[in-house]
Order: sequence, then structure tokens, then C-alpha cells
Amino acid sequence: MSSDRAHWKSASEKTSNVGTHPLSRTVLTSLHCEAFDSNCITTQTTHGETQMRKHPAWLAAGLLLFAVLACNIGKNNNANNSNNNATANSETGSGAAIKEIYMAKDDGNGKPGDHTSSFEPGDHTIHCVATLKDSKAGTDMKFSWWIVETEDGTKNQKIKDIDYSTKPLENVIHGHLTLPRDWPKGKYKVEVYANGDLDKTVNYTVE
Repeated sequence: MSSDRAHWKSASEKTSNVGTHPLSRTVLTSLHCEAFDSNCITTQTTHGETQMRKHPAWLAAGLLLFAVLACNIGKNNNANNSNNNATANSETGSGAAIKEIYMAKDDGNGKPGDHTSSFEPGDHTIHCVATLKDSKAGTDMKFSWWIVETEDGTKNQKIKDIDYSTKPLENVIHGHLTLPRDWPKGKYKVEVYANGDLDKTVNYTVE
């Protein structure tokens, strides 16, 4: 992880940790805007890192957590809907602000690929994509990633929170976790909040 840490430090600002999941080594956190369309507004990048305490052992190797704000005007989903039904069945919540939420595998280029609610341990990067009902500035979003239960006995542990306030024309948010080693098998979930209220929860498994 030393080379990764040096890379991110070169363009980083110190940010406070908003997660509650203790780790024994540095967790790298990134939040940035990315446009999928030339009409979208993209501006700032914020990178941060923070030292956390020990637990559990499988995260000690380090965890990368990214929240990527992406604009959308009619072409937000480049991913293939290979497992749409399973994904839809794993989604709960009021949906007051979020139109759709789904999990996706990585396409090999750091972008969401096939929709799915089931991952393999070797799927080191796991994406969560949320489409908002309105493209407007000032919607305060939060992704909360949770361990529900894994085979190593870890239960109901929050991995990390990331917060972001949308800018004009932004209505697709995609966050992803990357673990350098294989993920432990088990159940996980992502809670997505809009303006402080839990809006959608999507469950997924690693099998």
C-alpha cells in the first residue's frame, strides 16, 4: 500500500474520518466529480486519508473507498443489465430522492460494469450506483457501506461513510470500494442517504 499512499498524497488534502469501522492501517478516501457528458459541470477533487484502529484482520491490508459524482443526460448506464432482477429484489427504502440504485461489477477500467447483487471474493472493486430523480445542486448525499455478516464472524460493522453535495446537472452518483485482497464471503449492504434521510438500501453478497 506504500506506493498507493504516495500517489494519493501527491494531490491530497487532509479530511476528517466519517466512518466508524476501525482499521489497523491507513484507509485512503477519495471524493471527486467526473462528467460522462460534455454538458455536465465538473469542478473539484478532494482526497483524504486517516489512521484508524485495529479490527477486523481482513481489512488490515488496506481499503480504498471512492465516491464518484457523475453527471448524466440520458446516458448514465453504460453497464450491462446482466442481473437486473436480482439487483432490484435487493433494494429497499422510501425512494423519495433516488430513482434507482444498484450494485455493479467493475468493467476493468474503474467504471461500473454488469449489474449484479452477487460478487465473487476476487471482485476486488465493488460499485454502487444511484440515480437521483432530480438533477439539481445542493442535494446532500451519503453512502454508508456495511458488513452485515461475514464468515469470519464480523457482524453489523460500518466500513465507511462518504458525503457529497451535488452540483448543477449531477444526478448519477457512483461509489466503489476496493480491497487489495479477496473479500470475505458473506452479506453486505450500502445505505444511501439524501439530505440526512435514509432513502435507499441495497443488499449484496460475496459468495
